[in-house]
Amino acid sequence: MDKFELSEIRISRRALLVGTAVSAVGIAFGVRASAAPAAPRPGSRGAAAAKADSDVAIGVWVVIRPDNSVLIKVPQAELGQGALTSVAQMLGEELEVRWQDVRTEFYQPSVNIALNNVYVWAATLSSLGIESLFDPTRVAGAQIRAMLISAASDEWGTPVDHLIARNGRVIDQGGGRSIEYARLAALAAKKPIPDPKLVKLKRPVDWTFIGKSVPRIDIPSKIDGSAVYGIDVRLPGMKYASVQQSPVFGGRLKSFDEKAIPANAGILKVVKISAGKSGLNEAEAGWGVDYGMDDAVAVVADDWWTANRALRTLPIEWSEGKFAKSSTAAIAHELVYALEHPPLPFPPVRVQGDAVGALKSAHKVLEAEYWVPFTEHAPMEPLNCTALVTADSVEVWTGTQFADEALRIACHYAGLPPSKGRLNLMLCGGAFGRRINSDFVGQAVQIAKTMPGVPVKLLWSREECFHRGYNPPITVTRFKGGLDSSGNITSWMSNSAGGRAPDQTYGTGRMVQTFPNIRIDYQQIETPPPFGWKRGVAFTQQTWMNMSFIDELAHAARKDPYEVQLSLLNPDKVPKDFEKRDLEVSRIIKQRRVLVAVAEIARWSDRVPSGYGKGIAVHDMSYWPEDQATAAAAIAEVHIDVHGNVSVTKLTIALDCGPVINPDAALAQLQGGAAYAISDLMFAELTIADGRVEQSNFNDYPVLRLAQMPKIDVHFLKSDTPPHGLGETAVPLTMSAVVNAIFAAGGPRIRQLPIKHAKLQAA
Repeated sequence: MDKFELSEIRISRRALLVGTAVSAVGIAFGVRASAAPAAPRPGSRGAAAAKADSDVAIGVWVVIRPDNSVLIKVPQAELGQGALTSVAQMLGEELEVRWQDVRTEFYQPSVNIALNNVYVWAATLSSLGIESLFDPTRVAGAQIRAMLISAASDEWGTPVDHLIARNGRVIDQGGGRSIEYARLAALAAKKPIPDPKLVKLKRPVDWTFIGKSVPRIDIPSKIDGSAVYGIDVRLPGMKYASVQQSPVFGGRLKSFDEKAIPANAGILKVVKISAGKSGLNEAEAGWGVDYGMDDAVAVVADDWWTANRALRTLPIEWSEGKFAKSSTAAIAHELVYALEHPPLPFPPVRVQGDAVGALKSAHKVLEAEYWVPFTEHAPMEPLNCTALVTADSVEVWTGTQFADEALRIACHYAGLPPSKGRLNLMLCGGAFGRRINSDFVGQAVQIAKTMPGVPVKLLWSREECFHRGYNPPITVTRFKGGLDSSGNITSWMSNSAGGRAPDQTYGTGRMVQTFPNIRIDYQQIETPPPFGWKRGVAFTQQTWMNMSFIDELAHAARKDPYEVQLSLLNPDKVPKDFEKRDLEVSRIIKQRRVLVAVAEIARWSDRVPSGYGKGIAVHDMSYWPEDQATAAAAIAEVHIDVHGNVSVTKLTIALDCGPVINPDAALAQLQGGAAYAISDLMFAELTIADGRVEQSNFNDYPVLRLAQMPKIDVHFLKSDTPPHGLGETAVPLTMSAVVNAIFAAGGPRIRQLPIKHAKLQAA
């Protein structure tokens, strides 16, 4: 058996409350917003020896405060994943400060736009935050440290190589003197920025923050209730708005009769919101197609409940458009037709060998059809945005995963350039991809524009959130697999059809399993609702299908699924002409390593009682041939009682994600991803009738409860690779392991989600 080595990081499960274009390293600061220094004290060599009486910004990343605390600007949204803490750890590691002196605040998107993305990576998506900011933040910290040391050198007349930085002070190693950063900040801010290629970064063995579970910065305020989310924003004179959009995707507003609203104190006005850009996917941002937002109507009042009640009584006439008669059944029929009669001549996603010929000569052939429905992101905090528009400015307060793009959208609807805009990034009560789109920002600005100088908070009702999402596509996949007389897989064929979306083919084609003959096809049809990214992206749609069909083939061959998976992870069988072959081989080696590790840790070969079962899966989040990503493997243990009730009792995960910045936050990410996956498996389904989403709230779209959460055992393997994200990894991985475990426990093969559609019973 292959060997594996665990790091010293051993994490026990914690309460869910506690966690639930990248630039090169060569960055430079573009802002010199330094405060004027205080007057020098008697006997000092200059202004630097006197503590400044106000904040001093050193570049765009760091502000040194008079009390010697350090404020770090974080260009990431805080969704509960711990970004405020992890980014501060990486920068603070090189800056050499005490953790108790670290403060954080969100960056200002208008600064980032003006300086051509000086913060390097400011979108919170695709688990790329840590990976993209690992080098830039450390280099920034090292540059600022060097500037502070240079300032001390000038102050004391001591050579730089005699000085070191520790715990927020510069220390003279020969003379025993030390001086706080606060006394050096004003002088340091005027220093030339060191060449990023010349600054020396600390060795991993010397890290004091990275790899440690330092206290999460965002947790205390969330526990005591002082945390301010977007929904909590309060401004003097603020008014409130409730919105209703076309109930059918793509519909247009015909008319409304505001005179029909019963007279009620507090109602201020009714506003028409015009269809337009929603952000992220627009070509200007480099993301392809903008799926847009539809016409809407908003009622503004002195309080939200008054606005919402009035909106419910407002007679609105819609032109419902081409999706007026759309239904889940009709869409499913069209998807199946697309599999058999492709609407466009799509080239195959992946072809290797002769899968068709190998299938014809196979000793045994298996066929299966898998389905995944439309699903909702379902963050706990409803969508909201507060906007203030004047003739020459626009300011918004909101939680968003892409603040730069949200600001561009706000300025677009305000009719102003980004230089006239400001976005205040707020804490998010969940996002899962829904807060990438900025439709709610565009709506809020359109409303506020009709009330110049008055701040207006737009808050969507929960029903509006469910009815008007940007959802991942409903998808069907047909598999065919061939086995030889020895039970070896000789052919793998899959053909998928999905609703409208950007390229989703990586979900089907980026498997690393080395089948000798493979053909993968993908079709697409036009469907409501508009596409949106969701946690786990196309892998959440497809990986559980791929892993389950491998499991099917293993059982048909009467082989251990683990041994079959291990045999398919064979780097020697990667074709010589495979694109980026070296990277593909590296992916296979990493996946094999974590698979071996999880099988040993979770004691895969141990028998379990009747009604219990284990399922295994291995996966990474690599999108394209040039990508490297976290490799992870999981074993899920489930129980099915005599009434057919399924409970996931334990989930064991082994992963290689490179250095773990904050083990506690990483564990919380994996726990949250697992919970999200099980919730989707058990319950998640949006259905459409007459062009309308039928689900409206958590009563008919339930989510996982705390009592249903399994025990989670996480093991981070030692690795010398750069860090990779893991916020999305657990979602497709957990889904895959659980569906295989259900079959092993005596349940049916799960080929349609959610599993409520399956008839479950104990073995």
